[in-house]
Amino acid sequence: MATCLDLGAADYLIKPVSSQVIKTLWLNSTRYKKPVRSPDSGDEVAVGTAKHSIPVGDLHNIEERLNLAFSRDEWLEEMIINHYAPPFHHINITKFPRLDTIASQERMSYLRQQYSDWDFCPYDYSEDDLLRCILIAFEDSLAVSGLQNVTVSNDVLQRFILAIRAAYSNPNPYHNFYHAVDVLQATYYTLKNVGLLGSSGSNCPRLNTGSSAEVKRRIHEFLTPNDVFALLVSSLAHDLGHPGVNNAYMINAQTPLALLYNDQAVLENYHTTSLFLLMKKHGFNFFGDQSTGEFKVAPDFRKLVVNSILATDMSAHFEYIRSFTEQNSRLGSTSILDPMREKILFCSAILKCSDISNAARSFHVASRWTDCLMNELKDQASLEERMGYPINMDPEQSETVRAQGQIDFIGKLALPLFQVVGDMIPEMSYCVGKIQSNIATWEHIRDHGYQTHSAMDHNENSISGDSAGTAASNADTIYIEPIIPIMAETF
Repeated sequence: MATCLDLGAADYLIKPVSSQVIKTLWLNSTRYKKPVRSPDSGDEVAVGTAKHSIPVGDLHNIEERLNLAFSRDEWLEEMIINHYAPPFHHINITKFPRLDTIASQERMSYLRQQYSDWDFCPYDYSEDDLLRCILIAFEDSLAVSGLQNVTVSNDVLQRFILAIRAAYSNPNPYHNFYHAVDVLQATYYTLKNVGLLGSSGSNCPRLNTGSSAEVKRRIHEFLTPNDVFALLVSSLAHDLGHPGVNNAYMINAQTPLALLYNDQAVLENYHTTSLFLLMKKHGFNFFGDQSTGEFKVAPDFRKLVVNSILATDMSAHFEYIRSFTEQNSRLGSTSILDPMREKILFCSAILKCSDISNAARSFHVASRWTDCLMNELKDQASLEERMGYPINMDPEQSETVRAQGQIDFIGKLALPLFQVVGDMIPEMSYCVGKIQSNIATWEHIRDHGYQTHSAMDHNENSISGDSAGTAASNADTIYIEPIIPIMAETF
C-alpha cells in the first residue's frame, strides 16, 4: 500500500472494494482532475468544476468535503502507525491458549495467586500463561458490580488480548509484551489492595492497615468500575508498538511521528493513537453506542485512557508529582471534587507508578529489568553513534557508572513519586521501603562491586514501618527538581 501511494496513487484498491472506497474514488475523480488555466482570470481551476466549488452555507457540500478529508486521514493515520509496527492482522481466537476444564481451573487458580504477588516477574512464565494472567485481570474487572454499558464477551476479550500481544511485536529488550504484562500486574495489584478490584488476595506485606475510611470513600465516589476497566486497558497498552528508542531519539531524528506530534510526548501520543486504531480495526468498542453500527468510543473512556497514557511521559514527571500532592490535600479535606479531574489524576498516579514499578520490586526482580533496560539503551546508543545524533549513554559504561545511574533514577524520580502516591494510598507505602532497600543495594554495588552484594547482611523486608512511614511523610520536602537522569527518557 505504501509503495503504491509513494508512486502517486490517490487510493489503494483492495478486493472486495468497499462502498467507502468507491465513494472516495468518485470524489477524488473530481478533486484530482488536471487543473487548467481560466481564460478570464488566469487562475487554475479543475476541468469541469466551478472556481468556488462549495457555495457559502451549502452544508451538504461542506459535509462531503469533510468526509473526503476524513476518509483520507484514515489511511494516512494507518500508514504512519504501520511505519513503526506491523499492520494489524486478523486475530484468530483459536490461538488463545486452551486447557481442559480441570487443568484450566487449577492453572488459573495458581496464576491468580502469582499475579497477586508484588514480586511477580513475567520472565518466569510462558507467553501462554501471560495471556491467561491478562485474562484474569480483565475478568476480575468485569466481575465488579456497578459496571455499566459493557459489551465484552469472552471471545471479544480474548481477541483483544491477542491483538495487543501482536502489536507488541518489536523485539525490544525492555519495551515489549513482557513489560506490558508487568505494568498491568502492578496496576492490578494496586487496585486490588485499594479495594477497587475485589478483595486483596495479595501476599505482599503492607506497612499500613489501609487508606483512611474517608479518603477511601472519596476515591470510590469519583472512580467507577468503568474507570477501573479503562485503567487496565491503559496499563496493558501504554507502550503499544514501541519502536525501541526514546523520545529524544525520535526528536533528534525528526521522525514523522515527532513532526506529527510537534516533539511533544511523541511516543506516548503514538501509543495512544495505536491503541484506538487497533480498537477500531477490530471493533473493540467496549463502552460505545453500538446501536448505530458506527465505531464510537465512549468519551469518558477515551479521555481517561488518553490522559493516563500521556502521563507516562517523564518530561512532565515533577509537574505530575505536584498535582498528586495537591490531590492528596483535596481528598483529605471537605472540598467539593471535580470527578473527572480527580479520576484522571488518580489513574495517572497509579499508571505512572506501575510504569516504573520495577524500581520498587525486590532487588532480584528489579535487577533483571535493569539488565533489559540497559540492553535497549545500548542498542539506541549504537544507533545514535552511527547516525551522528547525541548519544544517550556510554554503551561501554562501567559497573560503577551503571549503579550510580540506577541510584540517580530511583532516588530522584521513583522515590518521590511513590512517596506522594503512598500518602494517598497507604497500601503502596510498602514500595517506599523496597525502593530504599534497592538504593542501598546499588550503593553497595557501586562501592564494592556487583559480585559482593549478595553477601550483604541485608534483608529487603527489614525496613520498619516507622522509617518507611517517616520517608513517606516527608514527601513534601523533596520537590527541588533534580536533573532528570538520562535513563528516564526511555520510559
